[in-house]
Amino acid sequence: MFRRGFATFTQAAVDEMKRVRRMPTSQPGLSTVARAVRWTLGLSAIGGFGFAVYDFSQDSSILREPLKKLADDADKLLSGVTPYDWVRKQVSDVDEYIHRPISKKLLPDLPPPPPGYVNKPTLIVGVEGVLVIPVYERGRGFRYQKRPNVDLFLSEMSKYYEVVFFSSDTVMSVAPILEKLNHGPFASGMLFRDALDVVGEKVYVKDLSNLNRDLSRTVLVDADLNAWQRQPENAIGCSWWEGDLNDNQLQELSYYLRSLALQPGDLRKTMGPGKTPEQRMADASRFAEIVRKREIEIAEEKKRQQQRAQKSIFARH
Repeated sequence: MFRRGFATFTQAAVDEMKRVRRMPTSQPGLSTVARAVRWTLGLSAIGGFGFAVYDFSQDSSILREPLKKLADDADKLLSGVTPYDWVRKQVSDVDEYIHRPISKKLLPDLPPPPPGYVNKPTLIVGVEGVLVIPVYERGRGFRYQKRPNVDLFLSEMSKYYEVVFFSSDTVMSVAPILEKLNHGPFASGMLFRDALDVVGEKVYVKDLSNLNRDLSRTVLVDADLNAWQRQPENAIGCSWWEGDLNDNQLQELSYYLRSLALQPGDLRKTMGPGKTPEQRMADASRFAEIVRKREIEIAEEKKRQQQRAQKSIFARH
């Protein structure tokens, strides 16, 4: 059945081709008309392109670089570079463009400080694993859960720093979550995946040199080991939160970062230029422990002073 239908279709096509060929020139067949239309459109396109090149060439700055690059690519193609290598290079260039940060100036310029004052240092805070984690609930799907002490941490940091959220996720996915976190508001800026840079085999990093901020007064807090590859001397590496409700790392960071913000000059020197981000987090934990002990001692001393004052009053009566 199939062979018979195919043979019938083929024979009909051959008969139609013979009929078109026998038609006189004054009555062109469909294929002749199609060819005429193609030639007309093709010549029109070439003429339009030629006119555009001539017109824009009057302002040579518009086409000089693109045409030069096209000529250089053509020379390379004709001088031993295989078409496969050339196409691969073009795909690589497009891929690099896509994974490049959207700007070399991710944050707007800071306003000049009042006379006698300086701008706050900048604190870049990672989102995933630092402030929130995605949690799956049956019947509700995925939602984000806040790390303990998030609100207190952000509230305190906004007093000492220009706080900027920097997420590795897309703006569509995480922006609504950040809007809820930023109810203070605490953060003055939000950055997303399109602000990340790529090194090696698709390793996403947070390149602080693109922030438009003084790196000597910039600190990155993140839980992603890849995030600080470009500027490890600016980073404090906190642990990835796994959902432990007794976690107090943000509180520890709060003690340390408040003290750090009050230091003059290059904050990288204060944090220790020869230390790893993880070692700086350990320093923050030790510093927080010292501060807590000191706070307990002060509270106990204050309590003892109040008790002595009360005894003194009773003794007079």
